[in-house]
Amino acid sequence: MMPEFEYYFDYLDKNNILQNVEVECISNMTNINNRFYDQLAKCKSVKIIASVDSFGTANDYIRHPSHFETVEHNLIALSEKKNVDVSIIMSLQALSMYNFDKFLEWIYYLKEQFQKNNKYIECSINRVQMPQPLDIQNAPLKLKEKLITDMGKIDPARHHHQFNTEIASIKDNLIKKHKEDNSDALIKFVEDIDASRNIKITNYIPDFYKYI
Repeated sequence: MMPEFEYYFDYLDKNNILQNVEVECISNMTNINNRFYDQLAKCKSVKIIASVDSFGTANDYIRHPSHFETVEHNLIALSEKKNVDVSIIMSLQALSMYNFDKFLEWIYYLKEQFQKNNKYIECSINRVQMPQPLDIQNAPLKLKEKLITDMGKIDPARHHHQFNTEIASIKDNLIKKHKEDNSDALIKFVEDIDASRNIKITNYIPDFYKYI
């Protein structure tokens, strides 16, 4: 979090305004400023929306140089903050299709951790459409089939209505446009990223070429 917010919150606190403030912010959860969160405890209500695009090292690749273990640690730490509500928003794209099943298992794990502190956490899904190589509609056919299979294993009872609706819509669109494939564009996109970062995608997503 930007340190400037400490100044703003201190001002609001000194002028007896902070207790009337409702806060909502989006964070990639790579860093927790404890002073900032101590100030949030004085607010009327707080909602943190964690932006996480995949599970494990796949998320590290998409959000380079993010560290997934740190993201997970920070999320669980928020479960101990009494007045802080937390939710996750996932931007579903071609590179997060590879381990979507593990991402779902991770969401279930987080729910269990939050429940230990009598807290609740939920997830919503957005679909990335630009740049085009990352649009799941343009993903390799084998990768689409994997995602459709993974989505078919979802237990609706474990999620809220909005999540189930989002999943159903994404799955239906994939099935209807199942024949569209633009693998070459995805490979070129990834090769350019690897060259600019001096990394290899297979160190983050080992199965990348398996579904091409």
